[in-house]
Amino acid sequence: MYTGIFKTGIFIAEDTFEKRLENMGQELSGGFVGIIASMLFPFAYLAMLLAIYNYKVINKLLLILITLFGMYPFIETVFMGGRTIIALLGTTTLLVIYASYIKNSNISNIQIKYSGFKLIVLPKFLFKRIVYIPLLIGSLLFVSYSIDVVNKRLSRFGYGDKTFEVWERSDYQWVKFDEDYKKAYFKSNEEEKRKLIGLYSLKHYFAHGPIEYIRLVNHLDKTTGYYYGQYQFNVFFKFFRAFGIPLKSTSEMGSIIKRPAVYRTFFGAFYIDFGIFGLAIIFFWGRFVKRLYTYFTRGHSQYVIFYSYIATIIITSAFLNFLLGSSSYYLFAFFIGLLVFKLWPNNLKVSLKQ
Repeated sequence: MYTGIFKTGIFIAEDTFEKRLENMGQELSGGFVGIIASMLFPFAYLAMLLAIYNYKVINKLLLILITLFGMYPFIETVFMGGRTIIALLGTTTLLVIYASYIKNSNISNIQIKYSGFKLIVLPKFLFKRIVYIPLLIGSLLFVSYSIDVVNKRLSRFGYGDKTFEVWERSDYQWVKFDEDYKKAYFKSNEEEKRKLIGLYSLKHYFAHGPIEYIRLVNHLDKTTGYYYGQYQFNVFFKFFRAFGIPLKSTSEMGSIIKRPAVYRTFFGAFYIDFGIFGLAIIFFWGRFVKRLYTYFTRGHSQYVIFYSYIATIIITSAFLNFLLGSSSYYLFAFFIGLLVFKLWPNNLKVSLKQ
């Protein structure tokens, strides 16, 4: 909050979206304090996940307080008109709630089989109204919010009914709209137009990642990589640039990319950094995830919340990269959380009971 008011000015700006665009166009706008704050504030969210998973041994008043602080990333993202962080943290939170329910309740499962093969196993409680109705409402609210975000951005750039022309340009979205879809759009009133274009943009998230990855691979000259980690984890290298270490800036790294500011699946940034050597990185990443899952199944708190975060990244890897940009700060927080649990003295016990 301090950084948003006194450093980046995002919370006191007359036009939040304009201020967001301004901050995106420059580096270290929050100064050294901003860097430290960016790396520390995810720990409030981490504490909230731990409290959710162990809610039975946490004082109710303290649980409410932890939740209020832990919800700050959601509040900040909504305030600035973002979506990806909400999707990342929202899905991770739901997985931790699910793990907490399994830990603290006796559940039965429903098995779906085909020709004797077990296809999927789902807990019965997912089919209870108290569960699926809030999930449905939450999903509809997110879709509505996404539509509103897209249309506010389009209004800011003054696209109006020329949105199709802009998105179809070969130097921009590189999409082709169906003529029947265009006719339906132009026959609609303003409210219906907002819904049509907002839903189209939301569906575009799921489709354009693999296409952009192919374009990226075909465009880059080198197949052996460029930055070897600096592109994927650029937010951490900012810390060293703050001390004057001559590392590549975001604009310098973006100069090799033909189409910036697009999603290229989880693998796009790895290809930019490592090229074909990224296959080795992905192999060791898979080994690490497997170990996380092993400890997750044993119910260890730190591994349950960490694996829930990693599972979200894996689920969305075909169209998004939740490890790129500010999302990496959460990876840092989870790693530090693992170290704290590992190095904390075994004879020191903390128990907060109601």
